Amino acid sequence: MKRYLSVLLICAMIFSLVGCGKDGEKVSTDGEQIYQSSFQQVDNVPENAYDFQLSNDRIWFLSGEENFVGSMAIDGTDFKKINLSKDGSAAYNIFDIASDGSIAVGGINNETNIFTLVKLNKDGTEEFRTEFENDIRYMSSDGENNIYLTERDKVIVLSPLGEKLFELPAERPRISADSQGNVWLSTFGDGGYEFKSIDVNNKDYGKEKIVSEEDFRSIVKGNDTYSFFAISSDMVRGYNSKTNKFEELFSFSDVDVVGNYVRLFASLEQDKFICLAKKGKNAEIVNIVKGEKKAEKTTLTLASFILMPHIEEKIVDFNRTNPDYRIEVLDYSKYNNPDDYSAGETKLNTDIIAGNTPDIIELGKTPLETYTNKGLLEDLNKFLENDETISKDDLVLGAFNALSTENGLYRLSPHFSITTLYGKESKIGDKTSWNLEELQKFLDSNEDIGQPFVNMPSSQILHSLTMYTMDQFVDAERGECSFDSPEFIKLLELVKKFSKAGPGEYKDPNKELLDNKGLLATMYMTNAKHFVKADNELNGDLKIIGFPTEEGSGSVADFQFSFGIFADSENKEGAWQFLRSLLEEDYQDALAEFETPVLLSSYNKMLDKAEVIEEQKEEYNKIINSVTKTSFYDGTLMGIISEETKAFFEGERSAEEVAKAIQSRAKIYVSENR
Repeated sequence: MKRYLSVLLICAMIFSLVGCGKDGEKVSTDGEQIYQSSFQQVDNVPENAYDFQLSNDRIWFLSGEENFVGSMAIDGTDFKKINLSKDGSAAYNIFDIASDGSIAVGGINNETNIFTLVKLNKDGTEEFRTEFENDIRYMSSDGENNIYLTERDKVIVLSPLGEKLFELPAERPRISADSQGNVWLSTFGDGGYEFKSIDVNNKDYGKEKIVSEEDFRSIVKGNDTYSFFAISSDMVRGYNSKTNKFEELFSFSDVDVVGNYVRLFASLEQDKFICLAKKGKNAEIVNIVKGEKKAEKTTLTLASFILMPHIEEKIVDFNRTNPDYRIEVLDYSKYNNPDDYSAGETKLNTDIIAGNTPDIIELGKTPLETYTNKGLLEDLNKFLENDETISKDDLVLGAFNALSTENGLYRLSPHFSITTLYGKESKIGDKTSWNLEELQKFLDSNEDIGQPFVNMPSSQILHSLTMYTMDQFVDAERGECSFDSPEFIKLLELVKKFSKAGPGEYKDPNKELLDNKGLLATMYMTNAKHFVKADNELNGDLKIIGFPTEEGSGSVADFQFSFGIFADSENKEGAWQFLRSLLEEDYQDALAEFETPVLLSSYNKMLDKAEVIEEQKEEYNKIINSVTKTSFYDGTLMGIISEETKAFFEGERSAEEVAKAIQSRAKIYVSENR
């Protein structure tokens, strides 16, 4: 039976287009005027620097570990620092530069848990210090140099001399000054994010309240057009007080910046911005200006619901370096809302029906088989066969097999992990896999062991065994399922028989197995180090057996995300150039620090660094290369199984009755979403 691959099968296709319908309105460019960026590497920023701010035409930051406030010109030159007095165990982690150049800096004393706020004048001389019993989360100042502080449930306002003026209630507030020197507070309310100004004279909130459904990460000072800017992980929006609306200016991906690496964003003047992007030791200043459109590249559209930072980084690198193509990310997650978390998928489907098909799709939480069954995705084998730089022989065999379907290769992923069931070889024997009946016999013969499945209560055993054996009960391609089969009934009875109350606290699975207090445990192998660690701790007695299966390996490959090319794309070659960039050796080598790379040469380097002995390497390679299945979680099906089996585990219905109830509901769902 074909492997079961979908997370949420596509709902019934609708034929009417879905509009944006939110308050983020795209600001159109005038003619050929678009936002463009230039980049400059800077070497003055310490790796542990944070809380970047722009004030008086200088970029400021705090280095709490080294106890200084640093600053530099906006071109990265003229580095200066103001040393902070070491105040016992105080760890400075927040600061603000006022309009008069004075500096307020604070942090928690690790011994007393008291927050200390220190006010310095612009040459670093201390003016005053004061203490707070609770942690201060955000800090800002207004045009009169009053100091604003937030605790978990309030905003505190101090005079420039440190006298407490008043406080206002607020739930998890964030604050920032606007272009007029007023301080705005943001909280999350019933209607979304709420913005309110703080009226110092009346010691209260201002009358105006702004509500936005859009998520954001921070708010920063505005300019002549926008009172302030709301910054999300990728989008810059400005609040226009004349229209009382947030307007979308640009996304960071539009200007070739990784949004998750942005530590500073500020407006220098109208249509001119600066940001500082930082990853580890590397930092760069980015100048963003509106200007005439440069030489045209072909735009590739990439449909996505979530992008990891290292994928954003690859997109930015592709856009900066590829001479012919650039990628525009279409974020479909922005259409999701509390009433419909699948609205993004619906929007993508209607775009496809309307002929607005993207070039590339990120398949993290979108179904594969429904797309391939309808011929919507391109078989990538033809690109591998014709590519002069890489072929399928350059990929890890198990990863390639798990990514492939019976009919072709419709997606690629840069890395993978393995989920499997393991125990001790001295208990399990020399078999490499087992079916459900063999698993039950094994459990029956070891009933004296306290935990059949370590750290797994009945609900989790059912969840794991069902999810990782779903291909035996669901044929998504044909739209059929068999939850009333003898095999599934056996699975239910096994789970009930060998389920015991989960332990009160997590226990080390390797120790439980070694001490014969447990029989089996689940392993998530993100790279070879997990395998080596388990084998060493079990004194070489590790046995990877996998989940029950009727054929092949019971271990499954997990791909956090993958990418496919739509068959209707007019830019397939450009789309392939991006997918191929995910297989470049330098990138794959970097991934190997934390994940299992799909490129064979990088995979072998990972094994060399993992200090694997030859016997372990041979066994690990066998496990990896025997994998043929992948797992995806279908919330609807798992919900049906969870709801119906509750009566069985509570002794109210038999396994056969519950299996029939599951089949009755599941067959309708699977058939309709074929």
